[in-house]
Amino acid sequence: MAEYGEPLSKREIEVLELVVTGATNRQIAQELVVSVNTVKVHLRNIFAKLGVESRTEATLKAIQDGLVDVPELQTDPDTNPPPATEQAPRRSSEPLPWPKRIALVTSIVVVALITIVTWPQSNTAAEPPSDDTDNPVNGISSIDATGETTGWRTLAPMTIARSRFALAADDDGYLYAIGGETSGGKTGAVERYDPATDQWSPVAASKPTRVSNISAASIGEWIYVPGGLEPEGGPTAVVEAYQPAEGTWDQFSPLPQPLSSYALTEYDEQLYLFGGKDERGHVINATFIYNSQQDKWEIGKPMPSRRAYAAAAPLGSRIYVIGGYDGKQEQTTCEAYLVEEGNWESCEPLTLARGGLGVAAVANQLFAVGGGWSGYLWFNEKHSPGTSDWLPFETPVGQQWRNLAVVSMPDKFYVAGGWNGDYLNGVWEYVVFWHKIFIPATP
Repeated sequence: MAEYGEPLSKREIEVLELVVTGATNRQIAQELVVSVNTVKVHLRNIFAKLGVESRTEATLKAIQDGLVDVPELQTDPDTNPPPATEQAPRRSSEPLPWPKRIALVTSIVVVALITIVTWPQSNTAAEPPSDDTDNPVNGISSIDATGETTGWRTLAPMTIARSRFALAADDDGYLYAIGGETSGGKTGAVERYDPATDQWSPVAASKPTRVSNISAASIGEWIYVPGGLEPEGGPTAVVEAYQPAEGTWDQFSPLPQPLSSYALTEYDEQLYLFGGKDERGHVINATFIYNSQQDKWEIGKPMPSRRAYAAAAPLGSRIYVIGGYDGKQEQTTCEAYLVEEGNWESCEPLTLARGGLGVAAVANQLFAVGGGWSGYLWFNEKHSPGTSDWLPFETPVGQQWRNLAVVSMPDKFYVAGGWNGDYLNGVWEYVVFWHKIFIPATP
Protein backbone atom coordinates (compact mmCIF):
# COMPACT_ATOMS: atom_id res chain seq x y z
CA MET A 1 0.00 0.00 0.00
CA ALA A 2 1.30 3.47 -0.94
CA GLU A 3 2.53 5.69 1.88
CA TYR A 4 3.08 9.42 2.23
CA GLY A 5 6.49 10.57 1.00
CA GLU A 6 7.14 7.66 -1.35
CA PRO A 7 8.35 8.75 -4.82
CA LEU A 8 5.84 8.53 -7.65
CA SER A 9 6.35 5.84 -10.25
CA LYS A 10 6.78 6.71 -13.93
CA ARG A 11 3.19 5.67 -14.63
CA GLU A 12 1.89 7.73 -11.70
CA ILE A 13 3.74 10.78 -13.06
CA GLU A 14 2.01 10.22 -16.42
CA VAL A 15 -1.37 10.04 -14.69
CA LEU A 16 -0.61 13.17 -12.67
CA GLU A 17 0.43 15.09 -15.80
CA LEU A 18 -2.96 14.33 -17.35
CA VAL A 19 -4.79 15.26 -14.14
CA VAL A 20 -3.14 18.69 -14.27
CA THR A 21 -4.53 19.25 -17.79
CA GLY A 22 -8.04 18.67 -16.44
CA ALA A 23 -8.53 15.25 -18.02
CA THR A 24 -11.18 12.97 -16.51
CA ASN A 25 -10.53 9.38 -15.37
CA ARG A 26 -12.05 8.05 -18.59
CA GLN A 27 -9.88 10.35 -20.74
CA ILE A 28 -6.77 9.31 -18.82
CA ALA A 29 -7.69 5.65 -19.30
CA GLN A 30 -8.11 6.16 -23.04
CA GLU A 31 -4.84 8.03 -23.36
CA LEU A 32 -2.80 5.47 -21.38
CA VAL A 33 -4.73 2.47 -22.75
CA VAL A 34 -5.71 1.15 -19.33
CA SER A 35 -9.01 0.62 -17.54
CA VAL A 36 -10.79 3.31 -15.55
CA ASN A 37 -10.38 1.17 -12.42
CA THR A 38 -6.62 1.13 -12.99
CA VAL A 39 -6.64 4.92 -13.20
CA LYS A 40 -8.54 5.07 -9.90
CA VAL A 41 -5.92 2.85 -8.25
CA HIS A 42 -3.14 5.09 -9.54
CA LEU A 43 -4.97 8.16 -8.23
CA ARG A 44 -5.38 6.62 -4.77
CA ASN A 45 -1.66 5.88 -4.69
CA ILE A 46 -0.81 9.39 -5.92
CA PHE A 47 -3.04 11.01 -3.30
CA ALA A 48 -1.49 8.88 -0.56
CA LYS A 49 2.10 9.60 -1.62
CA LEU A 50 1.49 13.35 -1.99
CA GLY A 51 -0.61 13.61 1.16
CA VAL A 52 -3.61 15.16 -0.64
CA GLU A 53 -7.31 14.34 -0.83
CA SER A 54 -8.48 15.71 -4.17
CA ARG A 55 -7.48 16.31 -7.78
CA THR A 56 -7.27 20.05 -7.12
CA GLU A 57 -4.87 19.54 -4.20
CA ALA A 58 -2.86 17.06 -6.29
CA THR A 59 -2.59 19.65 -9.09
CA LEU A 60 -1.41 22.30 -6.65
CA LYS A 61 1.13 19.95 -5.06
CA ALA A 62 2.42 18.86 -8.46
CA ILE A 63 2.99 22.49 -9.49
CA GLN A 64 4.55 23.47 -6.15
CA ASP A 65 6.98 20.53 -6.17
CA GLY A 66 7.81 20.78 -9.88
CA LEU A 67 6.51 17.28 -10.58
CA VAL A 68 4.91 18.41 -13.84
CA ASP A 69 5.44 21.21 -16.34
CA VAL A 70 2.65 23.77 -16.65
CA PRO A 71 2.40 25.37 -20.12
CA GLU A 72 2.58 29.16 -20.19
CA LEU A 73 0.31 31.41 -22.21
CA GLN A 74 1.46 34.48 -24.11
CA THR A 75 -0.58 37.63 -23.81
CA ASP A 76 -0.41 41.27 -22.81
CA PRO A 77 -2.59 42.42 -19.90
CA ASP A 78 -3.45 45.80 -21.39
CA THR A 79 -6.45 46.47 -23.61
CA ASN A 80 -4.56 49.57 -24.74
CA PRO A 81 -0.88 48.53 -24.87
CA PRO A 82 1.67 50.90 -23.29
CA PRO A 83 4.57 52.29 -25.35
CA ALA A 84 7.05 49.78 -26.70
CA THR A 85 9.41 50.33 -23.78
CA GLU A 86 6.65 49.28 -21.40
CA GLN A 87 5.33 46.27 -23.31
CA ALA A 88 5.04 43.05 -21.34
CA PRO A 89 7.66 40.58 -22.56
CA ARG A 90 6.44 37.69 -24.66
CA ARG A 91 7.11 34.37 -23.01
CA SER A 92 8.10 31.34 -25.00
CA SER A 93 7.51 27.76 -23.99
CA GLU A 94 8.35 24.33 -25.33
CA PRO A 95 5.59 22.54 -27.25
CA LEU A 96 3.46 20.20 -25.18
CA PRO A 97 4.24 16.49 -25.54
CA TRP A 98 1.68 14.69 -27.70
CA PRO A 99 0.02 12.83 -24.78
CA LYS A 100 -0.60 16.16 -23.06
CA ARG A 101 -1.84 17.75 -26.27
CA ILE A 102 -4.33 14.98 -26.88
CA ALA A 103 -5.56 15.03 -23.28
CA LEU A 104 -5.85 18.80 -23.25
CA VAL A 105 -7.77 18.90 -26.53
CA THR A 106 -10.05 16.10 -25.35
CA SER A 107 -10.80 17.84 -22.06
CA ILE A 108 -11.47 21.13 -23.86
CA VAL A 109 -13.91 19.42 -26.21
CA VAL A 110 -15.77 17.85 -23.29
CA VAL A 111 -15.87 21.14 -21.41
CA ALA A 112 -17.01 22.98 -24.53
CA LEU A 113 -19.91 20.56 -25.01
CA ILE A 114 -20.98 21.11 -21.41
CA THR A 115 -20.57 24.85 -21.85
CA ILE A 116 -22.79 24.97 -24.95
CA VAL A 117 -25.62 23.52 -22.91
CA THR A 118 -25.15 25.34 -19.61
CA TRP A 119 -23.22 28.57 -20.11
CA PRO A 120 -25.16 31.84 -20.29
CA GLN A 121 -23.86 34.00 -23.16
CA SER A 122 -24.89 37.32 -24.62
CA ASN A 123 -22.31 37.66 -27.42
CA THR A 124 -19.37 35.96 -29.05
CA ALA A 125 -17.12 38.91 -29.88
CA ALA A 126 -13.44 38.70 -29.00
CA GLU A 127 -11.56 40.97 -26.62
CA PRO A 128 -8.96 43.21 -28.32
CA PRO A 129 -5.95 41.35 -29.78
CA SER A 130 -3.55 42.66 -27.14
CA ASP A 131 -5.39 40.55 -24.54
CA ASP A 132 -5.65 37.44 -26.65
CA THR A 133 -2.38 36.90 -28.52
CA ASP A 134 -1.14 33.41 -29.45
CA ASN A 135 -3.38 31.69 -26.93
CA PRO A 136 -4.22 28.10 -27.86
CA VAL A 137 -7.22 27.83 -25.53
CA ASN A 138 -9.00 31.15 -26.07
CA GLY A 139 -12.71 30.93 -26.80
CA ILE A 140 -13.42 28.29 -24.18
CA SER A 141 -15.44 29.39 -21.18
CA SER A 142 -15.01 26.35 -18.98
CA ILE A 143 -16.65 25.11 -15.83
CA ASP A 144 -14.62 23.34 -13.18
CA ALA A 145 -13.26 20.13 -14.70
CA THR A 146 -11.99 18.42 -11.58
CA GLY A 147 -15.15 16.41 -11.01
CA GLU A 148 -15.37 17.58 -7.38
CA THR A 149 -18.40 18.86 -5.53
CA THR A 150 -18.06 22.63 -5.30
CA GLY A 151 -19.44 25.38 -3.10
CA TRP A 152 -20.38 27.50 -6.11
CA ARG A 153 -23.91 28.32 -7.22
CA THR A 154 -24.66 29.75 -10.65
CA LEU A 155 -26.95 32.78 -10.63
CA ALA A 156 -28.81 34.64 -13.37
CA PRO A 157 -26.38 36.17 -15.90
CA MET A 158 -25.85 39.89 -16.38
CA THR A 159 -27.65 41.49 -19.30
CA ILE A 160 -24.28 42.63 -20.67
CA ALA A 161 -21.14 40.51 -20.98
CA ARG A 162 -18.21 42.58 -19.75
CA SER A 163 -14.77 42.61 -18.17
CA ARG A 164 -12.64 45.30 -16.46
CA PHE A 165 -15.79 46.65 -14.82
CA ALA A 166 -16.90 47.67 -11.33
CA LEU A 167 -19.21 45.70 -9.04
CA ALA A 168 -20.56 46.95 -5.71
CA ALA A 169 -23.42 46.33 -3.28
CA ASP A 170 -25.64 48.95 -1.65
CA ASP A 171 -26.97 48.88 1.91
CA ASP A 172 -30.03 46.89 0.79
CA GLY A 173 -27.93 44.08 -0.69
CA TYR A 174 -28.52 44.92 -4.37
CA LEU A 175 -25.53 44.50 -6.70
CA TYR A 176 -24.59 47.08 -9.31
CA ALA A 177 -22.43 46.28 -12.34
CA ILE A 178 -20.94 49.49 -13.75
CA GLY A 179 -19.01 50.34 -16.92
CA GLY A 180 -16.18 48.19 -18.23
CA GLU A 181 -15.10 46.71 -21.54
CA THR A 182 -17.64 45.02 -23.83
CA SER A 183 -17.76 43.76 -27.41
CA GLY A 184 -18.83 47.28 -28.39
CA GLY A 185 -15.98 48.98 -26.54
CA LYS A 186 -16.01 50.86 -23.27
CA THR A 187 -19.42 51.43 -21.70
CA GLY A 188 -21.09 53.44 -18.98
CA ALA A 189 -24.04 51.03 -18.73
CA VAL A 190 -25.30 50.11 -15.26
CA GLU A 191 -27.41 47.12 -14.27
CA ARG A 192 -28.80 45.98 -10.91
CA TYR A 193 -29.10 42.50 -9.42
CA ASP A 194 -31.86 41.60 -6.96
CA PRO A 195 -30.81 38.54 -4.89
CA ALA A 196 -34.42 37.94 -3.79
CA THR A 197 -35.62 37.36 -7.36
CA ASP A 198 -32.29 36.34 -8.93
CA GLN A 199 -32.80 38.89 -11.71
CA TRP A 200 -30.71 41.60 -13.38
CA SER A 201 -32.33 44.73 -14.78
CA PRO A 202 -30.83 47.74 -16.63
CA VAL A 203 -30.52 51.02 -14.73
CA ALA A 204 -31.66 54.11 -16.64
CA ALA A 205 -28.85 56.37 -15.43
CA SER A 206 -25.62 55.31 -17.13
CA LYS A 207 -22.26 56.38 -15.75
CA PRO A 208 -21.51 59.79 -17.33
CA THR A 209 -17.90 58.91 -18.20
CA ARG A 210 -17.46 55.64 -20.11
CA VAL A 211 -14.45 53.83 -18.66
CA SER A 212 -12.91 50.40 -18.15
CA ASN A 213 -10.22 49.06 -15.79
CA ILE A 214 -12.17 50.30 -12.76
CA SER A 215 -13.39 49.20 -9.35
CA ALA A 216 -16.15 50.51 -7.08
CA ALA A 217 -16.84 50.75 -3.36
CA SER A 218 -19.86 51.86 -1.32
CA ILE A 219 -19.86 54.46 1.43
CA GLY A 220 -23.23 55.39 2.88
CA GLU A 221 -25.69 56.17 0.12
CA TRP A 222 -23.05 56.47 -2.62
CA ILE A 223 -21.21 53.97 -4.83
CA TYR A 224 -17.88 55.54 -5.82
CA VAL A 225 -16.05 54.75 -9.09
CA PRO A 226 -12.65 56.48 -9.37
CA GLY A 227 -10.64 56.98 -12.56
CA GLY A 228 -10.41 54.34 -15.27
CA LEU A 229 -9.44 54.11 -18.93
CA GLU A 230 -11.44 56.35 -21.28
CA PRO A 231 -12.37 55.36 -24.86
CA GLU A 232 -9.42 57.41 -26.18
CA GLY A 233 -7.08 55.10 -24.28
CA GLY A 234 -5.72 57.26 -21.47
CA PRO A 235 -6.66 57.19 -17.77
CA THR A 236 -8.83 59.82 -16.11
CA ALA A 237 -8.79 61.36 -12.63
CA VAL A 238 -12.56 61.87 -12.59
CA VAL A 239 -14.41 60.39 -9.61
CA GLU A 240 -18.11 59.73 -10.19
CA ALA A 241 -20.54 58.23 -7.70
CA TYR A 242 -23.99 56.70 -8.09
CA GLN A 243 -26.80 57.21 -5.57
CA PRO A 244 -29.17 54.20 -5.88
CA ALA A 245 -31.99 55.82 -3.86
CA GLU A 246 -32.19 58.74 -6.30
CA GLY A 247 -30.94 56.94 -9.40
CA THR A 248 -28.48 59.77 -10.13
CA TRP A 249 -24.76 60.33 -10.64
CA ASP A 250 -22.58 63.11 -9.25
CA GLN A 251 -18.91 64.10 -9.36
CA PHE A 252 -16.65 64.28 -6.32
CA SER A 253 -13.09 65.43 -5.71
CA PRO A 254 -10.85 63.99 -8.45
CA LEU A 255 -7.96 61.61 -7.90
CA PRO A 256 -4.55 63.19 -7.24
CA GLN A 257 -3.56 61.90 -10.70
CA PRO A 258 -5.20 60.02 -13.60
CA LEU A 259 -5.23 56.28 -12.85
CA SER A 260 -6.61 52.95 -14.04
CA SER A 261 -6.16 49.26 -13.19
CA TYR A 262 -5.84 49.99 -9.46
CA ALA A 263 -6.96 48.00 -6.39
CA LEU A 264 -9.77 49.59 -4.37
CA THR A 265 -11.65 48.89 -1.15
CA GLU A 266 -13.60 50.67 1.60
CA TYR A 267 -12.60 50.73 5.26
CA ASP A 268 -14.32 52.74 8.02
CA GLU A 269 -16.14 54.96 5.49
CA GLN A 270 -12.97 55.82 3.61
CA LEU A 271 -11.76 54.65 0.21
CA TYR A 272 -8.30 53.09 -0.09
CA LEU A 273 -6.80 52.95 -3.58
CA PHE A 274 -3.54 51.13 -4.29
CA GLY A 275 -1.22 51.08 -7.29
CA GLY A 276 -2.49 51.00 -10.86
CA LYS A 277 -1.24 52.58 -14.08
CA ASP A 278 -0.64 56.28 -14.64
CA GLU A 279 -1.09 58.39 -17.78
CA ARG A 280 2.32 57.31 -19.13
CA GLY A 281 1.31 53.65 -18.81
CA HIS A 282 3.71 53.10 -15.91
CA VAL A 283 2.84 50.75 -13.05
CA ILE A 284 2.95 52.66 -9.75
CA ASN A 285 2.93 51.88 -6.02
CA ALA A 286 0.97 54.88 -4.74
CA THR A 287 -1.57 54.74 -1.90
CA PHE A 288 -4.45 57.22 -2.01
CA ILE A 289 -7.02 57.59 0.79
CA TYR A 290 -10.37 59.32 0.28
CA ASN A 291 -12.12 60.99 3.21
CA SER A 292 -15.81 60.93 2.31
CA GLN A 293 -16.74 63.42 5.03
CA GLN A 294 -14.36 66.06 3.68
CA ASP A 295 -14.51 64.99 0.01
CA LYS A 296 -10.73 64.98 0.01
CA TRP A 297 -7.97 62.64 -1.20
CA GLU A 298 -4.84 62.19 0.87
CA ILE A 299 -1.57 60.46 0.04
CA GLY A 300 -0.70 57.42 2.18
CA LYS A 301 2.53 55.46 2.47
CA PRO A 302 3.28 53.81 -0.91
CA MET A 303 3.14 50.04 -1.31
CA PRO A 304 6.52 48.30 -1.03
CA SER A 305 6.03 47.01 -4.60
CA ARG A 306 4.67 48.51 -7.81
CA ARG A 307 1.55 46.72 -9.01
CA ALA A 308 -1.46 47.09 -11.28
CA TYR A 309 -4.34 44.63 -11.73
CA ALA A 310 -4.09 43.65 -8.04
CA ALA A 311 -7.08 43.26 -5.70
CA ALA A 312 -7.70 44.54 -2.17
CA ALA A 313 -9.93 43.54 0.73
CA PRO A 314 -10.08 44.56 4.42
CA LEU A 315 -9.83 41.98 7.20
CA GLY A 316 -9.53 42.99 10.84
CA SER A 317 -7.37 46.09 11.12
CA ARG A 318 -5.53 45.40 7.87
CA ILE A 319 -6.19 45.86 4.17
CA TYR A 320 -4.68 43.06 2.10
CA VAL A 321 -3.45 43.89 -1.42
CA ILE A 322 -2.90 40.67 -3.33
CA GLY A 323 -1.46 39.57 -6.67
CA GLY A 324 -1.19 41.90 -9.66
CA TYR A 325 1.16 42.76 -12.50
CA ASP A 326 4.41 44.74 -12.16
CA GLY A 327 4.83 45.75 -15.81
CA LYS A 328 6.70 42.57 -16.71
CA GLN A 329 4.89 39.63 -15.14
CA GLU A 330 2.11 38.56 -12.80
CA GLN A 331 2.84 38.47 -9.08
CA THR A 332 2.18 36.23 -6.07
CA THR A 333 2.73 39.26 -3.79
CA CYS A 334 0.68 39.78 -0.64
CA GLU A 335 1.15 43.01 1.31
CA ALA A 336 -1.00 44.22 4.20
CA TYR A 337 -1.67 47.88 4.97
CA LEU A 338 -1.96 48.50 8.72
CA VAL A 339 -4.69 51.12 8.84
CA GLU A 340 -4.02 52.49 12.33
CA GLU A 341 -0.24 52.71 11.88
CA GLY A 342 -0.36 53.78 8.23
CA ASN A 343 2.37 51.25 7.49
CA TRP A 344 2.93 48.07 5.47
CA GLU A 345 3.91 44.51 6.31
CA SER A 346 4.38 41.46 4.12
CA CYS A 347 1.97 38.52 4.21
CA GLU A 348 1.94 34.96 2.86
CA PRO A 349 2.25 35.07 -0.96
CA LEU A 350 -0.13 33.27 -3.30
CA THR A 351 0.79 29.83 -4.56
CA LEU A 352 0.38 30.94 -8.18
CA ALA A 353 0.94 34.37 -9.73
CA ARG A 354 -2.39 36.04 -10.50
CA GLY A 355 -3.15 39.32 -12.29
CA GLY A 356 -6.64 40.65 -12.96
CA LEU A 357 -7.93 38.62 -10.03
CA GLY A 358 -10.64 39.41 -7.49
CA VAL A 359 -10.33 39.08 -3.71
CA ALA A 360 -13.08 38.52 -1.13
CA ALA A 361 -12.78 38.71 2.67
CA VAL A 362 -15.36 36.54 4.45
CA ALA A 363 -15.35 34.86 7.88
CA ASN A 364 -11.73 35.79 8.63
CA GLN A 365 -10.56 34.26 5.36
CA LEU A 366 -9.23 35.71 2.12
CA PHE A 367 -10.39 34.23 -1.18
CA ALA A 368 -8.36 34.91 -4.34
CA VAL A 369 -10.42 34.25 -7.46
CA GLY A 370 -9.27 34.12 -11.08
CA GLY A 371 -6.30 35.64 -12.85
CA GLY A 372 -4.25 33.87 -15.48
CA TRP A 373 -2.51 35.92 -18.15
CA SER A 374 0.63 33.82 -18.31
CA GLY A 375 -0.44 30.39 -17.06
CA TYR A 376 -3.29 27.94 -16.69
CA LEU A 377 -5.22 28.39 -13.45
CA TRP A 378 -7.35 25.36 -12.61
CA PHE A 379 -8.17 26.43 -9.06
CA ASN A 380 -8.66 29.45 -6.82
CA GLU A 381 -6.92 29.98 -3.46
CA LYS A 382 -8.00 30.79 0.09
CA HIS A 383 -6.05 31.79 3.16
CA SER A 384 -6.57 32.48 6.85
CA PRO A 385 -4.12 35.18 8.00
CA GLY A 386 -1.80 33.80 10.64
CA THR A 387 -1.51 30.43 8.91
CA SER A 388 1.33 29.50 6.61
CA ASP A 389 -0.31 28.52 3.34
CA TRP A 390 -2.82 29.44 0.70
CA LEU A 391 -5.05 26.44 -0.02
CA PRO A 392 -6.81 25.56 -3.29
CA PHE A 393 -10.56 25.65 -3.77
CA GLU A 394 -12.68 24.98 -6.83
CA THR A 395 -13.30 27.37 -9.70
CA PRO A 396 -16.43 27.59 -11.89
CA VAL A 397 -14.28 28.98 -14.74
CA GLY A 398 -10.84 27.66 -15.56
CA GLN A 399 -7.73 28.56 -17.53
CA GLN A 400 -7.71 32.38 -17.89
CA TRP A 401 -10.56 33.85 -15.87
CA ARG A 402 -9.35 37.43 -15.45
CA ASN A 403 -10.62 41.01 -15.05
CA LEU A 404 -13.67 39.75 -13.19
CA ALA A 405 -15.35 41.55 -10.28
CA VAL A 406 -15.95 40.38 -6.70
CA VAL A 407 -18.20 41.62 -3.88
CA SER A 408 -17.92 40.33 -0.29
CA MET A 409 -20.95 39.75 1.96
CA PRO A 410 -21.03 38.58 5.63
CA ASP A 411 -21.22 34.85 4.82
CA LYS A 412 -20.55 34.64 1.08
CA PHE A 413 -19.21 36.49 -1.94
CA TYR A 414 -20.35 37.15 -5.48
CA VAL A 415 -18.23 36.94 -8.63
CA ALA A 416 -19.33 38.32 -11.99
CA GLY A 417 -18.13 38.65 -15.57
CA GLY A 418 -14.53 38.75 -16.71
CA TRP A 419 -12.68 37.35 -19.71
CA ASN A 420 -12.01 33.75 -20.73
CA GLY A 421 -11.53 33.92 -24.49
CA ASP A 422 -14.71 36.01 -24.64
CA TYR A 423 -16.47 38.59 -22.50
CA LEU A 424 -18.44 36.79 -19.81
CA ASN A 425 -21.85 37.62 -18.38
CA GLY A 426 -21.89 34.76 -15.86
CA VAL A 427 -22.53 35.39 -12.17
CA TRP A 428 -21.70 33.06 -9.28
CA GLU A 429 -22.20 32.91 -5.54
CA TYR A 430 -19.81 31.17 -3.15
CA VAL A 431 -21.27 30.53 0.31
CA VAL A 432 -18.65 30.20 3.02
CA PHE A 433 -21.09 29.08 5.74
CA TRP A 434 -23.31 26.35 4.34
CA HIS A 435 -24.92 25.62 7.69
CA LYS A 436 -26.29 28.22 10.08
CA ILE A 437 -27.39 27.54 13.66
CA PHE A 438 -30.48 29.32 14.86
CA ILE A 439 -30.86 29.64 18.63
CA PRO A 440 -34.47 30.21 19.72
CA ALA A 441 -35.07 33.29 21.83
CA THR A 442 -35.70 32.73 25.51
CA PRO A 443 -39.29 33.64 26.49
